[in-house]
Amino acid sequence: MGFSAAAICVAYQASSGDTST
Repeated sequence: MGFSAAAICVAYQASSGDTST
């Protein structure tokens, strides 16, 4: 459940328009 969390985190940031990472 670590990879999924990371994927969701990235997807959420991308959807939010956050390209800081």
